[in-house]
Amino acid sequence: MEWLRCRLGDIILLEYGKPLPARDRDSSGSFEVAGSNGPDGKHTKAIVKAPGVVVGRKGSAGKVWWYEKSFWPIDTTYYVVPRRALDIRWAYYLLTALHLERLASATGVPGLNRNDAYRLEVRLPPLSEQRHIVEILDQANRLRRLRADADAKTARIIPALFIKLFGDPSANRMRWPTSQLGDLAQHMTSGSRGWAKYTGRGPALFVRTQDIADGEVSAHLLSIDPPDGAEADRTRLLEGDVVVTITGVVGKAAVVRESSKDLFVSQHVALIRLHRDLISPEYFAAYANLPLGDVPVLARFQYGQTKPGLGFRELRTARVPLPPLDLQKAFAEGVSAVSRLRDSIRVSQHDFESLWDRVLHEAFHGSLTASWREAHVKELHQETQQVMAELAEA
Repeated sequence: MEWLRCRLGDIILLEYGKPLPARDRDSSGSFEVAGSNGPDGKHTKAIVKAPGVVVGRKGSAGKVWWYEKSFWPIDTTYYVVPRRALDIRWAYYLLTALHLERLASATGVPGLNRNDAYRLEVRLPPLSEQRHIVEILDQANRLRRLRADADAKTARIIPALFIKLFGDPSANRMRWPTSQLGDLAQHMTSGSRGWAKYTGRGPALFVRTQDIADGEVSAHLLSIDPPDGAEADRTRLLEGDVVVTITGVVGKAAVVRESSKDLFVSQHVALIRLHRDLISPEYFAAYANLPLGDVPVLARFQYGQTKPGLGFRELRTARVPLPPLDLQKAFAEGVSAVSRLRDSIRVSQHDFESLWDRVLHEAFHGSLTASWREAHVKELHQETQQVMAELAEA
């Protein structure tokens, strides 16, 4: 039995969210404020009853969010209103599978036009089959989230190991000697303005602020045509160098691993090449990333409030505790073991995400529930006839 073919606008409406400036929100409330990037604080009132679905209209245009409890969608979002009997959780998965963000990027305008979404052709299964699809997808999604949680948990191992071996560096109760970072580094610089050309096919890779997270450099870097001569020598990264973000979210650090391509730093990233007979790169990066309140340790040396930065004068004079080198090296071995574990988890996570994409595709093209549909063909036929009549009247 074939599913009905219709347009997305035949089965749902994307209604505009309503403004709620931060100054008007009451954070003592229990209702989520829904933004295009997800939950954006709390309020004492909700304007959409749960459960519900929110789609980014501006900002993270096309991104889809699920809300179990009633919420207030702000004016950078749409919220979903079914136009007929529809499982709202099925609609959430459908919108996820449609990748609405491609509509926003295709126009070159930073926003999602709901009329473009309404024109998308979709297949509409009967309500009972929608619910069966949701049961399967919910189970798969739970497994998917467990995989993602495993990576997040391994990221917490390194700071916990640091505190266990070296104590809290802000208190330095172990009374380790300290030294200025400038005395521990043999080379400290950042990238130059203007020379990096984002060709997408160049022979080298570029490390930017957004490429440094959770103590690691992203595996997905932009390709560039690199500089040459002295500028290349000055800004080229070597294995074991530490990179630190110096604009935007400052103080994030990572150790550079071996790469099959040349790596260079952007003007917003500091390259720090340490004297390894004095300090371990892994130790220093972990120290730099330790949270001091809500920011990494090095961020306490930043200047500026509205547009914070971390200058080289501040970096060079920052004092770093120096435990015995053999203890630092033992810590570095632990970091390497955790990194290998994270790599294996990510490979598994990548495979699982690929499987998830296939399951989503099959869910909305009929093959995921084909055998179930054959076993319930009579009642599904009756449901389909009723929906066809509703669509004809619309």
